[in-house]
Amino acid sequence: LTCTARQPIEAMGRAAVDLLCAQIQGGEVPPGELLFEPELVVRGSTAQAPRG
Repeated sequence: LTCTARQPIEAMGRAAVDLLCAQIQGGEVPPGELLFEPELVVRGSTAQAPRG
C-alpha cells in the first residue's frame, strides 16, 4: 500500500489571504504559526517495492 499526505490547500490559501488583507488594512496580525492538519490517504493502487 502507498500513503499520501493531503494538505488542506484551500484552508491554507484562505488563511494566507485573510492575514494579508488584515495587514494591508493596518490590522493586527498575530505572530506565530498557523497549523493545519493534513489528511492521510491510503492508496491501494501501488504494490510494495520488491525486496532484494
